[in-house]
Amino acid sequence: MADDKVNEKAVQFWDWFGQHQQILVDEFNDVNVDLSDDEDGVAQQTFSRVEKVLDEMMVHLHKYDQRLFPYCGFSPEGEIELIVTAEGNVEAFESAYELIDEAPDYEGWKIMALKPRAVGLADDFEIRTQEGEVVPGSIQYSIIKMEQETILLLVMESDEDEIAEEDAYMGVNLVEALLGEQDLATGFDAIDIVTTARYEQLDQQWPLADLSSLTREFDRRRLH
Repeated sequence: MADDKVNEKAVQFWDWFGQHQQILVDEFNDVNVDLSDDEDGVAQQTFSRVEKVLDEMMVHLHKYDQRLFPYCGFSPEGEIELIVTAEGNVEAFESAYELIDEAPDYEGWKIMALKPRAVGLADDFEIRTQEGEVVPGSIQYSIIKMEQETILLLVMESDEDEIAEEDAYMGVNLVEALLGEQDLATGFDAIDIVTTARYEQLDQQWPLADLSSLTREFDRRRLH
């Protein structure tokens, strides 16, 4: 940890988490159902209790560092994941890692700093458009290098001139899932999103699934 004061705040957060983590385990296991089939509203009530605990968790996490946020879900192995994310704020990455370094081991939990890459997503990804259709491979990407910035340009297949806010949000989240929070934030200065209706295709433009080649380059840089 950076200093005794920050270390004390980390310990206080994990003390709170240790007292509440079993509640989250129980509630998450109960809510892992299809809410559309929840005619009696039981799962929805459980989901509301989960949200309440997560809201309380964020309050305690912000006592440690207001730049960090908790993100919970299920891992492919069936464990409950707690990801402490900085939402791409590079200046807060070290703080997130320092907090996780202080985390005790909790049975049934997978705890990590920053959103990881989604393994296998590049092989079978999809995005839901404004019309409600699921269109695999509907995004191309290009990298634009300027004097002071490296921009990741996403080109979304659409007859519209403008990108719907929801589609743009999903596009950015898809890229973050493919690259991981750290590589997206440190590898590019900005992300820009345009439609095929307004954008003339560049010579160097690739399917979004090919971002996996960038992850290999990021990994190589970390090893040297």
